[in-house]
Amino acid sequence: MKLATKKLLGSAIFGLAVTSAVPSYAANDTLKGLIKIMHENGQINDAQYETLIEGAENDVKSSVSPEMEKTLKSLPIVTMKGKFKLESQDGQHAFQPIGRIFWDSVQSNEEGVSEVNEGTELRRVRLGFQAQFFKSWNAKLEYDFAGSDAELKDGWISYNNKFSNGSKYNVKLGQHHVPFGFNTISSSKYMSFLRRPLFADGPLSPARQVGVAFRVDADRYLVHAGAYQDEQDGGETHLGGDGKRTYSIRVAGTPWKQDKTHLFHAGVSLMHMDLNDNRLRVRQRAISHLDDRIFNTNNFAVADVKDVNAFDVELLGIYGSFHALGEYVNYSLDNAGTGADDLSAWSAEFGYFLTGESMKYKKGQFSGVSPKSPFMNGRGLGAWQVVARYENMDLNGGTTIGGDGDVVSLGVNWTPIKNVRFLGTWNKLVSFDKPGNINDGKKPSSLSLRALVYW
Repeated sequence: MKLATKKLLGSAIFGLAVTSAVPSYAANDTLKGLIKIMHENGQINDAQYETLIEGAENDVKSSVSPEMEKTLKSLPIVTMKGKFKLESQDGQHAFQPIGRIFWDSVQSNEEGVSEVNEGTELRRVRLGFQAQFFKSWNAKLEYDFAGSDAELKDGWISYNNKFSNGSKYNVKLGQHHVPFGFNTISSSKYMSFLRRPLFADGPLSPARQVGVAFRVDADRYLVHAGAYQDEQDGGETHLGGDGKRTYSIRVAGTPWKQDKTHLFHAGVSLMHMDLNDNRLRVRQRAISHLDDRIFNTNNFAVADVKDVNAFDVELLGIYGSFHALGEYVNYSLDNAGTGADDLSAWSAEFGYFLTGESMKYKKGQFSGVSPKSPFMNGRGLGAWQVVARYENMDLNGGTTIGGDGDVVSLGVNWTPIKNVRFLGTWNKLVSFDKPGNINDGKKPSSLSLRALVYW
């Protein structure tokens, strides 16, 4: 053995002797880290590594009194894998602060469109927490402070357990996601574009409402159903009036799954919204969050709506670095005195990671991306992705004249580390048909940039 190696090994042994006199887990962890470095550098062999590690662990155990060991076991564990989490050592209780900040910059080419705006904005500023009690009970509270007033996003409590066959289930009460479609229910933290498709997260496909939901997660499928009362924000840009009720169910799964990066997902959703003969307001932005609401049925005869029945079909394929996502939704509006109006929308999305990552799929929706080579300390490439989407929303049907438009979106996304992302999206309204409207036939475009961080 070389002299330098002997000296390092001697230092480790000396450190082991020192820690035997000091009941300190911190000192022991430092010593074990040194032993690990020596092993990784080839300065000690496997047998020597195992002997030193075992000695270090046994030494600390013998130096800690029963009273101190009991105290140490009662202390919470702090973990930080992109998300800060405080949990009890028995796994029964946990507390996790959560949040996200999105900053957007938008440049628009109006091409004659009325009131298309551009500039910068804090799109989302959310703060909240998640908590676990006795392992079976969970709660979440999250507010968005980006607007002039704080807006409640999630506020719920749930009970979680398992069936005898191992399938998990939970019952959730409070304000939470309505189970309908893929694009609406997937988190904005993981979207491939700055905005969702036109049909998602709007009055016809509401994201969150107050109610109760029941969900079952098996190995390859999920069933998620809920019943809700009224809109979560009072409805100025959503569904107007009082007494609204929503019922929905989503069934989805992976009929083919080779592994977590090679799979095919399919799902179907049904929804019934009882509007109690109130006015339906639809105002969707076509190219950015800052533009005028191009799709707008507010000025047309969409009043006294009895109910809306909708169904949604979603298909997702992930094959290594490539993914394709398609979704179609149909809405049938039952208008008092005028019959039913059929409206529809669809989108097709494609993406490819140039650096070898894959879209992460978890429990029927997208999850975070973990770069293979994180950009830290000036090194690493991060994860680079190119994306494209084509979508249509047709709100011209019967007495409803809200517009029929097609939008093309192209984007480049960079994820330097797991919790930080930079998105760039170019959007183009390639066709728009809205008879009698000032924006009929117009084709605006926008270039939008986003910097986001979440925890």
